[in-house]
Amino acid sequence: MQRIQQWYSAHASGMAPAATGAGCGAAPSQRNQLRGRAGRPSVCARWQLRSERGFEWRMSYASVLVRDARQVPGICFQQQGFQILPFKTQLKGDIFLSKQAEVQDRYYEEVCRAIQEATGADCVLAFHHNVRHQRPLESTDFVCNTYDYRVHGDYTPESAREVFEWQLPRASRDKSEVRAFRDGHFLLVNAWRNLSPEPVENDHLAVCDAKSISEDHLLMMGANSSSPQPTALRRSPCLTAENFTERVSGPMARFDCSSEHRWYYYPKLREDELLIFKCYDSTPDTVSRYVLHSAMRVGLGRKSRESIEVRAIAFFQKGATCELSVE
Repeated sequence: MQRIQQWYSAHASGMAPAATGAGCGAAPSQRNQLRGRAGRPSVCARWQLRSERGFEWRMSYASVLVRDARQVPGICFQQQGFQILPFKTQLKGDIFLSKQAEVQDRYYEEVCRAIQEATGADCVLAFHHNVRHQRPLESTDFVCNTYDYRVHGDYTPESAREVFEWQLPRASRDKSEVRAFRDGHFLLVNAWRNLSPEPVENDHLAVCDAKSISEDHLLMMGANSSSPQPTALRRSPCLTAENFTERVSGPMARFDCSSEHRWYYYPKLREDELLIFKCYDSTPDTVSRYVLHSAMRVGLGRKSRESIEVRAIAFFQKGATCELSVE
């Protein structure tokens, strides 16, 4: 059990909601303000950003208790929105840093199979990934040397629907099956894994019990927001894996709701464990629709983690339900 300072949005009345991309985290011009020595969150209590178009928001630390999920019985994907799965891959080592086409071809298939077997989805497709590390390597569309310490989600209802429309043609060429997917529901899932033979020592991923989150805890960036991002979304002709990080945004969490959130992490996460969590559920009245998440640092002098997160969509035909079992 750890008590840490999580980086929440202290949104002020009349200001535009903050948004976070689903990729590498803060923009390069912002990273030095968000992270201090050794990748730790900045020691300043507040941070304020004014965008190019004049919109403002503030960030503040909130003290939260993060529990060891391994010591909590009954955690499951349907209820809390996250769960650990056993996982094996044929890809090893630096392939994840240097051969992105191989990751997209082989690793995506392995991840999709694991999610489909666990959830009972009719179809699962992966469409983007990030490899995170602290090596002196140049960042790319899929590899970055930073962690995202902000409490955030990856999708709003608007950006989730856009991903659904982007991926639906890949799900099936059969018109009747496509109609069945449209009449059904979908999940956007993040599959997170340690890439090192050694267990994760620091910069863990903390996840928030989706049952402790309600819609009014979130600062959305949607079609009706005064933020400039949705306009940029509409101007772009189509989503691609390369422009996904810049175009798809998700909600931030309100500072004043932080005391209601139940946080967990899996200490010493191994490379043969896959942490899957629900980033969006298209069913409005589900008990777990959004899993907020954030990197968390628990001390100095520990090795920074190397990890990969794969973003996938799970399609369910009408009447189908997620079948993932309790741990």
